[in-house]
Amino acid sequence: MQQELSLALQGRAQAEEELAAICEENERLTTRFDLIRQATSDGLWDMETNQSNQTDANNPFWWSDQFRRLLGFHGEEDFPNVLGSWSSRLHPEDSAPTLAAFFAHIDDRSGQTPYDVTYRLRCRNGAYRWFSARGKTIRTSDGTALRVAGSLTDITDRNAILGLKRYAEDIIANLPAGLIVADDALRVLSVNHTFRGIFGLKNEDDVVGHELEALLPQPWLREQVQGVLADGTTLHGIDVVLGEKRLRVAIAGIRLAEEDRRLLIVAEDVTEEQRLREEALAHAARYREQASLLDKATDAIAVHGIDHQILFWNKGSERLYGWTPEEAMRISPDELIWDDPVAFRDVANRVLDHGEWRGEVAQRRKDGSTLIVESQRTLVRDENNQPQSILVINTDITQRKLADLELVRTNRALQMLSRCNEALTHMDDEVELLLQVCHLAVEEGGYRMAWVGYAQEDEALSIVPMAHAGHEEGYLSSVRLTWDAEQQGGRGPAGQTIRSGQAKVSEDIAQRDNQFYGHEEALRNGYRSAVVLPLRDASRTFGFLALYSASVEKVGADEIKLLQDMADNLAFGIGNIRSRRERRRIEETVLKVAAGVSAAVGTEFFEQLVLNTTEALGADAGFMVRLLPGEPLMARIIAGVVTGQPVSNFDYLLEDTPCLSLMQSGGFVVYSNVRARFPCSMPALFVDAEAYAGRRLEDAAGQPIGMLFVLFRDPLKQTELIESTLQIFASRAAAELERLQADAKVREQASILDKAKNAIVIQDLQHKILYWNQGAERLYRWTAAEALGQSVLGLMRHPADFSSAMDHLLATGEWVGELMQADKDGLPLVVEGHWTLVRDDQGAPTRVLAINTDIRERKQAQNEILRLKAGLEQRVRQRTAQLQAANQELEAFSYSVSHDLRSPLNTIAGFSQLLAKVDGNNVSEKGKHYLNRIRAGAKQMGELIEGLLSLAQLSREQIKLENVDLSAIARRIEHDCREREPERQAQVHIQEGLSAHGDPRLLSAVLQNLLGNAWKFTSKQVLARIDIGSELGADGDTIFFVKDNGAGFDMAFAHKLFGTFQRLHSHEDFSGTGVGLATVKRVIERHGGRVWAESKLNEGATFYFTLGRTIESVT
Repeated sequence: MQQELSLALQGRAQAEEELAAICEENERLTTRFDLIRQATSDGLWDMETNQSNQTDANNPFWWSDQFRRLLGFHGEEDFPNVLGSWSSRLHPEDSAPTLAAFFAHIDDRSGQTPYDVTYRLRCRNGAYRWFSARGKTIRTSDGTALRVAGSLTDITDRNAILGLKRYAEDIIANLPAGLIVADDALRVLSVNHTFRGIFGLKNEDDVVGHELEALLPQPWLREQVQGVLADGTTLHGIDVVLGEKRLRVAIAGIRLAEEDRRLLIVAEDVTEEQRLREEALAHAARYREQASLLDKATDAIAVHGIDHQILFWNKGSERLYGWTPEEAMRISPDELIWDDPVAFRDVANRVLDHGEWRGEVAQRRKDGSTLIVESQRTLVRDENNQPQSILVINTDITQRKLADLELVRTNRALQMLSRCNEALTHMDDEVELLLQVCHLAVEEGGYRMAWVGYAQEDEALSIVPMAHAGHEEGYLSSVRLTWDAEQQGGRGPAGQTIRSGQAKVSEDIAQRDNQFYGHEEALRNGYRSAVVLPLRDASRTFGFLALYSASVEKVGADEIKLLQDMADNLAFGIGNIRSRRERRRIEETVLKVAAGVSAAVGTEFFEQLVLNTTEALGADAGFMVRLLPGEPLMARIIAGVVTGQPVSNFDYLLEDTPCLSLMQSGGFVVYSNVRARFPCSMPALFVDAEAYAGRRLEDAAGQPIGMLFVLFRDPLKQTELIESTLQIFASRAAAELERLQADAKVREQASILDKAKNAIVIQDLQHKILYWNQGAERLYRWTAAEALGQSVLGLMRHPADFSSAMDHLLATGEWVGELMQADKDGLPLVVEGHWTLVRDDQGAPTRVLAINTDIRERKQAQNEILRLKAGLEQRVRQRTAQLQAANQELEAFSYSVSHDLRSPLNTIAGFSQLLAKVDGNNVSEKGKHYLNRIRAGAKQMGELIEGLLSLAQLSREQIKLENVDLSAIARRIEHDCREREPERQAQVHIQEGLSAHGDPRLLSAVLQNLLGNAWKFTSKQVLARIDIGSELGADGDTIFFVKDNGAGFDMAFAHKLFGTFQRLHSHEDFSGTGVGLATVKRVIERHGGRVWAESKLNEGATFYFTLGRTIESVT
């Protein structure tokens, strides 16, 4: 037993050693597993199977930390160790096949079914990633699964790389250029399909492994390729000729690894391209030979190659597009002048398919501007009928198209105007009319959107949309417009139109300089241009019609005029609708007011008028006032109502009341704050007035006689009905007030007529006396009681004269003449009658107003005058005979003076001169002095006689009237003066165009005297200054003047100037006879004018004269 125990102890010790070894190995393996688990990027998993149900979802699972990190989780709390944590995140398309493969692997007891699948899992962030999963199973001897473990690898990036690789391979395989890949020993590794097609190879094996030089036998190839491999450069544009093949080759080096270098050779078959280019160049050379002729064409002519390269570009093209030939031949036409490359390719294809193309296209110039050309394109073929080039001829039709476009737009506007006028004839609702016009603008005018806005008189001066049509899409609610120039929303075309009353155009809304408010929102809605047209009534611009286009458009003057006509017609239609509506409202009000005043007159009328007008207008108070004469301005209340109750009459001052403004303007409205604006207004004290409206009352002559006004406790918004109603009843009230005043005047005038001395009689057409004043009683001695109702024929002595006077009165409406009549006692009367036919309102004669004046004393005075006149005519004839005899005696005297007086003077002058000549040496100095005095006296006496004869002759001679050039006469006189005294320094200014109607010889004498005096009296001035001119008098007459800076005279002696022999200067100072100015005065008076002078001593003188109507007979 001891031996057995010893053996047992030895076995236990051995078992413990083996267990310790196993634990050590297990710990070593666990450590290794942990290191591998931590180091690997794959996620690890493990599942223990239930023997009775190997695919039980509740089998214990284990997920490694890396597994959780691959999906974006951190621990077991957010990714539990259960199968559902993984299976619930499988992509819906991958879930079923993945789980089927997993369970098929477990259930296969033979272990022949592997678990190696790829699928997509949803990560924590919601994104799916690709994973590769593998697993192994530990089984019992009968194949039952005990434990399944495996790994999960993220292959998302690898799949992307593989996809890119396949994509790159597809691209390389289908490149339009041939592709060769060779190693650094110049052995061909692969070629693509395009390369095999170039050389007609069937498959890659035909060339793979061969030397590159066998494919491209070029002597320079190896040397060039080695250089590429050595320094990594790339060779481009190498032309290679292989028989009939022409290749364009590019060679590049590719480093796949440090020691792995490859060559990439790209070969493009340009055989056909080169052939076409050579042919095109040959054709271009031929075209250039003809360029000198084509350059003379006004059209743009160009030649394009089949590859669309420009080969020829004439001067017309350069003028039209701005590109020089050198610039144009470097750029393709679709880049040069075409805005739409797709349209260019379409046109090019049509030319190639059909041989030619003709049409209109939009193109651009070098400066970016757009033009429209009519283009004709013809395909040119070679001798083998192969396409060679394209001949292009472009004609600029921009102006013609713009004119056509403007015509279309004008016709469109005309059609809109016509349709709008049709709508105006049958529309009776304002909003419906606005909607109809907006729809017409969109449907007939082609506008993208149209709307109508009304200007408000509120504090913000806002603009309210009233109607719209077209593509609006909430635009009008997104912009807040105003017509206040201080606000940004009021500076655009809408606000400008309201303020100016003129149409405004925004040709391009995208241009910010047009201040189009809300232009970004407008552009989002497709609005590119706009026209805003004012809607105007007689006094203001109350709104506008806005038309928005979908394109940038330049609006012509004719179109604007038609559109404005449409807007004006729309405004007129709106006014008509409002007028009809207002008229209906007024008619209702009139009926109500008229019912209360139709039968009333006088004070009762005014009380009922004010009461009913106040009620009809919804006013809180109303007043009818009469103006009082005198100063200060005052008014008297003759009817007043406050809150339905009459008020007592009173007087008040108009100053500081709204009534003063009413009197000055005819109509006056205060919309609000009337008490604050007019705190001293008496009528406003009867009610807490907030608003006031009134109308001035005028008589038939338009003179103010009173006022009708109402007061309101609330502010006013709409006053059209109030103003129109007040206007109607102001006329009726004014008529009644004028009638009352007229009645008072009639009574007053009747008392005045009774005080008149004339007989005033009113009779009807049957001659029955209706009125007989006190003057008639005094003249005819019949009292009014005796005369009224009697026939006026009883007063006439000569009925035939009366009948003739009545016939003339009825025919002309008035008669003035003399009649013989008789008074009550039968005594004869002579009266002067002023009869007037009185008519009624329809113009029919009803009465005769006769004013008869007793002219018996006047007739006696006339007879006496006739007697005296006959005697006076006899005395005139006698006096005329005496004057004729005196004139004859004067003529004889003049002849005697001319011959008898001149003879002794000539003798005295002659012998004194002869004595001085013959015996002058024997005469003493004193004697010589006396001789000189004798000669001077004789000369002066001669001049006096000559002056008297001239004055007498001018007084008798008849005037011959004609147009006289005074300027020419003055220049002639100036010339004579300068010839006599050439040494004089004088400035003479003669106004051009001086002319008069008179006798040229007499007017020449006037200027000779006046200008001669000016020349004489300035002789002592160093520089004389003389002005001859004219000016306009206060009564419109032309005043001529001669002004000098000479000696002048004292105005105290001005009355002597024009007298005969009158002189204001001594003969020693200035020579003269004293007859010249008398002659001037006589000539001017005979011409119906007057002459006067102004002067200061030593400061010069100015002589004025006028030429009026000639008072003497003329020939």
